[in-house]
Amino acid sequence: MKELINESIKLFNKPEKWNAFLELSKIGEEIKSRWFEKFQTEMIKYFKIDNAVPRWSFASDRVLSYCWFLDEFSKHSVALWLESFQSFQFSLVVNQEYHDLNIVNEILKKENFKQWILTFGPRAERNPNPNHPYPIFEKINWELGSPFDGIFDESHLAWYAGNETEKLVVQIATKIHEFQNEEFTTLWYELNKQSLRKKL
Repeated sequence: MKELINESIKLFNKPEKWNAFLELSKIGEEIKSRWFEKFQTEMIKYFKIDNAVPRWSFASDRVLSYCWFLDEFSKHSVALWLESFQSFQFSLVVNQEYHDLNIVNEILKKENFKQWILTFGPRAERNPNPNHPYPIFEKINWELGSPFDGIFDESHLAWYAGNETEKLVVQIATKIHEFQNEEFTTLWYELNKQSLRKKL
C-alpha cells in the first residue's frame, strides 16, 4: 500500500491532474449508484417479467435489496433475500411479526431440509444466535473472471453491475432457480405454513 501511495503521488505532479482527480472522486458515488440502478432494472426484468416462476414472486425496494417469496405468503414471510452489507449475501430471513422463529429453527433441523440448506452454497453458515432473524446466510462467491473473484466488496462489484450486468444476473438466477424446483418449493411452503403466527 505504501508503494502504491508513493507511485500515486508521482502522478499528481501538476495541479490540473490533482483537480481532475478530485472531480472524479466527487462523482464516483453517483457513477456507482447508476451502475447498481441498471443492475436493479435488469433484475426486475429477469425475475418479474421474462422468467417468472409459478407460485413465486420477486420484489426489490431499493437497488441493493432483493427478495424472493411464495405468492401465498408475501415478502413479509420466511423468504430468500439478497442484500448488500458492504458485500452481497444470500439470507434466509424470517419476518418475526408474522412467523415464529423458534418453529423455523426446529423445522430446519429436519432430515428433509438438509439438501435444501446445502443449496445456499459451500459458504453458507447457520447463525449461532437462535434469536437472529437471519438463521442462514452466505457471502456470495462471485465468479466473474476478475482478480477480485470471491467475495467482492460493494465498490468493486459496482463496475460489473453496470458493465457486465447480464453475467451477474445469470449467476444469481442459477442459484435462485435451484430453490424454485417443485420439491424445494414444497419445503418453502411447509416452512412458512407451519411457522405462521397470523394470516397476512
